Amino acid sequence: MKKVLMKKRMKLKRFILLTAALILCGCSQLDFSNMFSEIASEMYFWPGVSLHPLYTENEVIFEEKLIGTWGENGENFTFTRIEGKDSYNLALGAEGEKSEFIAVLVKLDDMLLIDVSPARLDPNSVNLQRFLFIPGHMFFKVEQIEPELKIRNMDPDPNTLDSLKHEMFGKYGLLITASTQELQEFVKKHTTDEVFGGEGSLGRKSGGGKNITTKAKRGNMNPK
Repeated sequence: MKKVLMKKRMKLKRFILLTAALILCGCSQLDFSNMFSEIASEMYFWPGVSLHPLYTENEVIFEEKLIGTWGENGENFTFTRIEGKDSYNLALGAEGEKSEFIAVLVKLDDMLLIDVSPARLDPNSVNLQRFLFIPGHMFFKVEQIEPELKIRNMDPDPNTLDSLKHEMFGKYGLLITASTQELQEFVKKHTTDEVFGGEGSLGRKSGGGKNITTKAKRGNMNPK
């Protein structure tokens, strides 16, 4: 079992960079094998995009220590507070190539998790295709915030998937269809290693927990 887990686990940074595009779940026919053959050769399936968030308003918390820029090897994670909200704008990627997301910090029992969803759909897209995309969610477990941000991406052990509602897209795509309540129960029930992949560490580059705010983007997905 350990060999299986090691084979399908993926470094956190590489996972995020190569799956950011899939946080919008396309309902059209996507050829995962051709588009992402590099990842598919290393994994049995995608770590998972969820139709539903991991939280209700009762589990949302805000932690100023998360604010700032974290990163390694030129790849940055920049968290700023969304004005008037207990959630963050997350700018992900290298300078000039950043993608924007909404990040919500979630507390389940004694666990801290981050729910990441798209900040907005492309406002310049006017064709029918834009209506065929559903905003999805990716989840991360926060092991610590300081002095380094240590997080683990959701990457379920194949042996646990029978207890979680999901659909497979072709050979590699994993779409989690469980409700918010079912997701919370799943995360609480299983061990960290059964639900989450390997730990990634990101050093602080700037911010120091200062309460930096950004305005909500037009067309965003109504963060908390």
